[in-house]
Amino acid sequence: MTDTVPSLDADPCAPPDLLGEMGSIRRRLDELTRESAAESLAATSDAAATVTAENLRHAENTAAIEQTRDERIETATRNRTVDGETAERICTTRLQEIDDEAKAMSIRIRRKASENDKKAREALEEAVWLAETVYEANENRPRDLFEERRLEIEEDLARLDELHSKMIHETRRYKQPIPRPTAPSEEDLLVIDRNPEVTLRLELGAATTTSESFRRLALPRLFRGPIMVLPAAVFIGAGVGIAALTGTLEGSPLMTGGAIGLAAFLPALIVLFILARRKIVQAWRPFSRSASLIRRASELALETARGEQAALEAQLTATRDREIAAANAEFKPLIAKNIDKARERVAELQRRIPIHKAEAAATRSETVATVKTNAATAESEALAAHVASIKAETTRHQRQMAENIQDRDTRWAALERRWFDGLEKDLNSLEAIRDDLSHRFLDFTDPAWKAWMPPSTAPPAIALGRLRFDRTAIDGGPPTDPRLASDRATSLELPAMIALPTRSSLQIDVDPEDRDSGLGLLRATMLRILTTVPPGKARFTIMDPVGLGQNFAGFMHLEDEMPGLVGERIWTEPRQIEQKLTDITEHMETVIQKYLRNEFASIDAYNLAAGEIAEPYRFLVIADFPSNFTEEAARRLASILQSGPRCGVFTLLLRDRRGDMPEKFDVTDLDRAMVTVRSTQDGMIFDAEGMEDLQFTPTAGPPDDLMIEMARRVGHAALEAGKVEVPFETIAPKPEEFWTGSTEKKVSVALGRAGATRLQRIDLGVGTAQHALVAGKTGSGKSTLLHAFITNLACWYSPDEVEFYLVDFKKGVEFKTYATHKLPHARAVAVESDREFGLSVLQGLDEELKNRGESYRAEGVQDLSGWRQKRPDVPMPRVLLVIDEFQELFVDDDRVSQEAGLLLDRLVRQGRAFGMHVLLGSQTLGGAFSLHRSTMGQMGVRIALQCNEQDSMMILSDDNVAARLLARPGEAIYNDQGGLVEGNSPFQVCWLPDSVREKYLQRVAELAAQRPDAGSRSCIVFEGNAPALLASNAPLRRTIESMPDARPTSFQFWLGDAVAIKEPTAAVLRRQAGSNLALIGQQDEPAMAISAAALLAGCAAHRSSDFSAVVLDGCTADDPNAGYLGMVAKAMPHKIELPGFRESGDAVLTLGAELARRIESGTTDGPPILLLIHGLQRFRALRRAEDDFGFSMDDDAPPTPDKVFASLLKDGPEHGIFVHAWADTVATLERCVDRQSMRGFDQRAMFQVGSADSSTLIDSPAASMLGNNRGLLFSEEKGTMEKFRPWGLPSEAFVAAVGRALVSRED
Repeated sequence: MTDTVPSLDADPCAPPDLLGEMGSIRRRLDELTRESAAESLAATSDAAATVTAENLRHAENTAAIEQTRDERIETATRNRTVDGETAERICTTRLQEIDDEAKAMSIRIRRKASENDKKAREALEEAVWLAETVYEANENRPRDLFEERRLEIEEDLARLDELHSKMIHETRRYKQPIPRPTAPSEEDLLVIDRNPEVTLRLELGAATTTSESFRRLALPRLFRGPIMVLPAAVFIGAGVGIAALTGTLEGSPLMTGGAIGLAAFLPALIVLFILARRKIVQAWRPFSRSASLIRRASELALETARGEQAALEAQLTATRDREIAAANAEFKPLIAKNIDKARERVAELQRRIPIHKAEAAATRSETVATVKTNAATAESEALAAHVASIKAETTRHQRQMAENIQDRDTRWAALERRWFDGLEKDLNSLEAIRDDLSHRFLDFTDPAWKAWMPPSTAPPAIALGRLRFDRTAIDGGPPTDPRLASDRATSLELPAMIALPTRSSLQIDVDPEDRDSGLGLLRATMLRILTTVPPGKARFTIMDPVGLGQNFAGFMHLEDEMPGLVGERIWTEPRQIEQKLTDITEHMETVIQKYLRNEFASIDAYNLAAGEIAEPYRFLVIADFPSNFTEEAARRLASILQSGPRCGVFTLLLRDRRGDMPEKFDVTDLDRAMVTVRSTQDGMIFDAEGMEDLQFTPTAGPPDDLMIEMARRVGHAALEAGKVEVPFETIAPKPEEFWTGSTEKKVSVALGRAGATRLQRIDLGVGTAQHALVAGKTGSGKSTLLHAFITNLACWYSPDEVEFYLVDFKKGVEFKTYATHKLPHARAVAVESDREFGLSVLQGLDEELKNRGESYRAEGVQDLSGWRQKRPDVPMPRVLLVIDEFQELFVDDDRVSQEAGLLLDRLVRQGRAFGMHVLLGSQTLGGAFSLHRSTMGQMGVRIALQCNEQDSMMILSDDNVAARLLARPGEAIYNDQGGLVEGNSPFQVCWLPDSVREKYLQRVAELAAQRPDAGSRSCIVFEGNAPALLASNAPLRRTIESMPDARPTSFQFWLGDAVAIKEPTAAVLRRQAGSNLALIGQQDEPAMAISAAALLAGCAAHRSSDFSAVVLDGCTADDPNAGYLGMVAKAMPHKIELPGFRESGDAVLTLGAELARRIESGTTDGPPILLLIHGLQRFRALRRAEDDFGFSMDDDAPPTPDKVFASLLKDGPEHGIFVHAWADTVATLERCVDRQSMRGFDQRAMFQVGSADSSTLIDSPAASMLGNNRGLLFSEEKGTMEKFRPWGLPSEAFVAAVGRALVSRED
């Protein structure tokens, strides 16, 4: 692992501020000297003052003890008197309270008794009143009920009288006498006695019915009015007529004939009258009976009503008397009991008064006795306490005097120890600092420079020169007491320095005559930084406005070796200076806002957490300040001075005192923010940490040749330090270790090196580390990492331990090598995958998840480890789903992304128990708009390669932007703590060139060949950038190899491989309306391939005698595929006609005639016929007439090809004639097929078409979003859309082989 520059932070492990430490030691030593001198003088005088103070205190304490005794005795006496008087007063008060309480209680008892008596009497009166009120309210009710009943009976009798009158009136109108009344029978009288009310109602109804019937008697009605005159006239007329006709009568024939007719009428009249009389008598009998019964029932009902009235009156009186008696029985005893109870309570109260008074007197006596006892006790205790206190004070005084003597001796011992220990410690520390820096910073003339080696760690400080420290010159001088004399040297040489990295800004403030020595010190400081800080960890921005770069030209050799160490040039112009200062401040803003964020105190604390990806230090070198500094540049510089050190930006500045400072620039900012070396009349001084009083000798500037040589060597070392390449062999298994790993507990494999001795492993299946997220920009090494992950897993683990589902959405072939090598671990390999195929993979894994869950439940296990222990005979490998550029699944918020999001979320949540893990890779996470945030939260392992700040925060966490700082390909951060900064583990991904990968995959293939059982499951390969292979169509092969049934009811046209893990996409042709197929799109070769596949599928699904086809081939002579369908037709054993352009209309008419024959004969099971139209746009005969509006005025007109074509679409499928037509555009289809006939194409396949055309055909713009080598099948019957990859054009050899197979299967 590359060493990083340590930083200063509150962490005790952080590097110290060596300059501050040296200044602190010097100040501490000065303070120790002054304090020790003063303390030795104070110790003697303080001892005498302590003795005097203690004697005075002893006298004061004794007087206080005497006073306390007198006060306690006086208090006891006073308490005895007061407490006795209080007890007497309490007793008197208590006796008065007893009398008052007794009197009040007696009043309350009497008042309560009076209230209870009043309530009882009121309750009694209320009960009596209530009974009387109820009685009075119901007193008249019996009489009223009787009157109501009597009136009803009288109304019934009046109704009877009315009916009787009507009967008499009608009888007289019938010219009949009134019959005698009929008496009721004994049985009727018994019925009346039992229930007169019912009899009254029934008989009144019967009488009414009889009366109505009497009025409608037919025979008696003949005698009403003059109605009999007409019959008499008839008889007389008949006699006259007979006499006139016979002429036998002499005299007057009219009179004689009339007499004869009248004589004949009279007997008839008599007979009729007698019959009418009988009818009247029969009708009167039931009425007379009902009338008698009604009158008898009325009398009985009236008597019953009178009895009920009397009974009800008696009941009301009895109820009233009973309720009054009950009230008296309830409340009168209560009244008497209340009076007795009150008397008893008053008597009890009088009995208890003497008892309470006796208790009060006893309490008084006890209290007085207690008061006297307490007073005596208090006086005794006061005297005893006085004796004890005097004794204790004497003891204390003696002990304190002894302690004072001991404290005096201890103080001197501590003074001596502090003086000698502090002196020894501080002098040793100063000498250690001096010796360490003397060893690190050699003189520039030292030959040891030739053996310079790049350092691995930074020094704690950069030496600037030497300081002379004389400790005898301290104000107050060293202690004079002989007990504090020391033999250590009084003079010491110390290093002048800037501390790294805490205080690394330097100001060299010189007069013009000292400018050269100042520049020499500045160059020396820069060279010391370059040669003592690890290569590449210190970068310079140099400004030399006066020297035009000459003063620092030797450092430009750094840029020759490694660009970026000193920038592309030395800056001199005001505009350049201002721009570079702006760049630096922007860098500081980024550090503060993106890296530190109040979480890290400084860039050093951040670097400590970042490890190998630490930010380098940046040094701003300025010569001859303020030359060429504008006001804005000065403002920027002030900001850098203030905030730069926190961001790892330091300033090395040579100030020219003659220059005028820019307006608003405070020169004190330089002194506050920088370590200062200042020139004076007496020479240079080191003005930092209060050491300006020490003699200072600055370091001389380095020779030019040494500076140039070291610049080149440091630059080269920095370049070498940036190159990291870990061979794959470092992490791969040895030959004998292939397939030796077990995934029972977890999946673990190395990805690269994390330091000199440690490999970085990825562990999945442990704790929260179940799934991984990998991201990095183009060129960051993400693909290499994925290949290293897959290849190394395939080397360490057998297919029974781990299996892969590899999906790549990139426009490349990253995973194709695993399909090429038939990696036994791979179950699905998708290259340039479609979103739908990715969804299909997730659906398949979701089904696997459910199957494993059922298997676990059946065996009663909880995880993969339990399964393998329970069923070691049944392999269950861990599943690894690897999706590169996974965000492509979620770029659109549609059904695919929503379902994929749900499935992926379920997989990452539930997969851990079933040994199913997900690794998602992406160049950026910015496009995963619809992916559940909770799904990302399940990615316990995060691997970040080079990326921008936003992606770093999305990959790791919101406050972890460490990935932005990754500088080289393959440099990565492994984090298995949810992306937290403290979980960052920087490492270098191994280097896996194609040749090495091929070698290891070949070794895996050889192992698989040696173990036939390994990887026995098939692998699905999806190459989204290539056409589908018809030769790989397994359902077509099965159909070719098996003998079909005679005239099957349906057959399939396979259009291409589904963009999903399923059988190829197929249109199904059945003998039902609409079962035709339309293909629309301008991709000629895929259309030709589908047409050829349709012919092959139709022939394969039928015997040669059961299927025929008519192919209208629209290919022109110059078409590359001209004649191809003819070749296919010729290879098939079935009857396939290929009429030319001119004969195409006749061929359609022939099919129309066949359809008409089948319709007329009712044939629906005839041999299927396929009309295949390849290029509908080229057959004008099939276009609708321009004046065809969908109806015909001439039913006898001869059929035309376009009309027949419409009939074939509509009626053909039901009679076994099917149409498959390819048209280049929707407009072409609409020219041939009207809206109604369009229904005949229930199945519609499309290549990419315009949004409007797509919506016209399938009510969706989905077909407009298809890419190259993509098609879409829509079924109107099912309402489904299926995306597919169209067939590539089958080879002639394949077509010929199919033809031979079809011939051979029928032999």
